[in-house]
Amino acid sequence: MTDKPRAEPKRRSIAQALVKHSDPSKIVAWYCQHCGRVYKDKEDAERCPKKECTYWECETCGLECSAFQWYCSSCLETNRWVRELEKLSRAEAIRAEDYPNDRGVVYEDKWYPCLDDFIDAHEHDDSGLPVRVWATEPSEFQLTMDDVLYEPFQRWLDDVQGILESDIRGVKELAAAVEAFNAKQILTIDWQSNKAVDLAKIKKELEEHER
Repeated sequence: MTDKPRAEPKRRSIAQALVKHSDPSKIVAWYCQHCGRVYKDKEDAERCPKKECTYWECETCGLECSAFQWYCSSCLETNRWVRELEKLSRAEAIRAEDYPNDRGVVYEDKWYPCLDDFIDAHEHDDSGLPVRVWATEPSEFQLTMDDVLYEPFQRWLDDVQGILESDIRGVKELAAAVEAFNAKQILTIDWQSNKAVDLAKIKKELEEHER
């Protein structure tokens, strides 16, 4: 929604100028005539978010929605999912046959341990198997020197002047220990990536098999 202009109320509040008694020609602020809330700009006063001051209408169904929103709560999820599908369609694709079977996938904000599990869960849906699903990338549990040394050093140092990182001793030995620690780690987590797994071929095969 960042590419849309900001939402505007269907009914605006009436903004009144706030002026100095000593100089009535000089406007110092604006206020909403309905509730009296003061704003720096006239347009902000006209867009006062209080329910009795302005009326905000859902662009999809026309029902009243919360201030500054384009959609009511029921239409918001629908529009979010439409945008998600658009992002999926534009994402760089990985062929399903090239995707590791021990790698998880993400769809509708739900994580699946592997592609086979996702296909089993969706191949009999009313809408059928989707054409694409979000791929994931493994993230290993690792430490950096910033984690174990430099950030704690900065917190300890605070605003003290005259002490430098170069004054710390044993940095090379600590770096070697961190490297050895990282080399022994086997923990990984699959995080959603910006790539998609293309299921078009599998979807077509399943549909042909059901005929």
